[in-house]
Formats: sequence, C-alpha cells, structure tokens
Amino acid sequence: MFILRLTSLIFALGLLVSKLFAAPVAPVHEPWDDNDTRTYKVQPFTKIHLEGGYKVILEQGSQPGLRIKTDEDNFKYIDVQSDSESLSLKVTKKHFNFDELTLYITFKDLEKLEIEGGIYMETRGYLELKDFYFHVAGGASIEMNVKANKIKVIGEGGVKIELNGIAEELDAAISGAGYLNATDMKTKRTDCKIEGACAASVYATEWLNASISGVGKIRYKGDPQVVKRIEGIGLVSSD
Repeated sequence: MFILRLTSLIFALGLLVSKLFAAPVAPVHEPWDDNDTRTYKVQPFTKIHLEGGYKVILEQGSQPGLRIKTDEDNFKYIDVQSDSESLSLKVTKKHFNFDELTLYITFKDLEKLEIEGGIYMETRGYLELKDFYFHVAGGASIEMNVKANKIKVIGEGGVKIELNGIAEELDAAISGAGYLNATDMKTKRTDCKIEGACAASVYATEWLNASISGVGKIRYKGDPQVVKRIEGIGLVSSD
C-alpha cells in the first residue's frame, strides 16, 4: 500500500511539473475543420497528461497532432498546454458535459501516459513503443493495442484497463476496485500486484509474480513459473 501511495504522490508531482513548464496552446481553425472541430499546433511530445471525463482516440503517426471535437462554445473552457516533452489537457469549467468532447491525439513516440478522471480511451491500430509507463487514477475505461519492450501499468480507483498485443515484460499494480484484462497481452515475464477488491487476467510464458492484498483474483494464461503472495482472501489460478 505504501508503494502505491508513493506512486500516487509522484503522479501528482508529475502533473504539477508538466503544468509549470508547458506553454498554453490556442486552437486554430483549419480548412478541414467544421464549427465543432479545432486543430491545435503542438510541439513534439513523448508524455501525455489528461484530466477530465471525455473520450480519447490515440493514434501513432509521423507528426504530433491534437484535434478536439466539441460544441464551439466549449473551446474556451479547454486548457491545452504543450512543450518539447509533454502534452497536457484539462477542462476549466466545473459543470461540463463531457459527452460532447472527443480528443484525437497523434504522436510519433510515447513514453508516459498519465490520466486523472473518467476518461474513455481507445487506440487506432497498434502502438509500437519501447518502454511505456501508464498511470490512471479515477474511473477511466482504457482499451489499448500495444507492442512494446516493457510496459508498466498503475491503476487506482474504479479503473477498467484492457491491453492487447505483445511485450517482453508487464509490470502491473491495480488498487481500489479496478480490473485489468491483459489476457491477450502476451509477455515473457509479468509482475502483477492487486490491492483492495480488484481482479486481473494476464498472459505470461516464462515467469509470473502474482501478489494479492485484500479480496482479489489473478487469472493467468500460459505456462509460466508462478510465485504467489496472498494477504487476505485471494486466488491465483490458471485460465
């Protein structure tokens, strides 16, 4: 629990630092944009920080980009910050209808993704990454197709995370009332920790370290060597 709390503090500090050094970005109206769509000229970035409860479409491409679709009266409440490393976004209006907001984010390479809130995110195609760090806090629902060397996932709250693809290593820590579905994320080595009332499904071919604290369940696919540590009412079983 201490490790997850420390990670939460680091997450909050990361958001603060990104805001201190990033510069605000104003939308421009490109010829292909309609009244409800704006394009933002952002710098190349490898880190993304998002706050709110909207929909996000994530895509890998040759150039960084951000397009936002919402009611034209809402753009004044959207705060976009960009620097040479990161892209961040939050909504400044307290009572905002997030059903009307969709982000289309394009990146060349991505190292870190940090989310706070009830965001729904999906990817277009497979993201080909190196080492990828992903931290989500709140009630987000995430569906990602990823090919990477190493993936580190931290989920806090009522998150639902679905990962598909392939990686050498997966390091996952889920706390609160979250669910990780990585049955179709094939790895050689997986380290999976859950705290609270959580569940996880993973796929490891060589080695699995499964740790449960509270009331939880970890199911796994493959035939790995399994190391278990259970504190509370927990179950680790093959799928």
